[in-house]
Amino acid sequence: MTISNDMSFLVGTASGTETVAASAWSPAKQGRSTVTAAAEADGVVLVQRVDDEFDDGSHFAGLNVFTLDPETAEILCYGFDMYGFPPDPPARGSWQDGELVLERTTPRGSARIVFGPTATGYTWRKDFRPDVEHEWQPVAAADLQRT
Repeated sequence: MTISNDMSFLVGTASGTETVAASAWSPAKQGRSTVTAAAEADGVVLVQRVDDEFDDGSHFAGLNVFTLDPETAEILCYGFDMYGFPPDPPARGSWQDGELVLERTTPRGSARIVFGPTATGYTWRKDFRPDVEHEWQPVAAADLQRT
């Protein structure tokens, strides 16, 4: 089973403005995000490297590994980053109204990541909620253009 051709918009290099919302973890800030991605393991895995440099001098580094669950056909995303929390469980999701929507729940709460292809690249956003009684709150968002 290979990663869907529908995810080909993620392959290559894209960069653009990223906005981080104020939260318990970070003040509001803006910066530049550069993301590179390539199909690996005969197309079964898509590996995405994220490098963010913010106007306040801080940075973020992460690595997302996408694959398909062969039993459910759900898209899985294992997200590794400089903070070190293990990606267990992975984010799981599917296409909804033209966007790839992935969700992951841990004891710390739930995260939702949404990728949307555009004519020149893609957008993504991450939302968080501590539990199902709370509304989703924005964490970060970016508008990336292929380079």
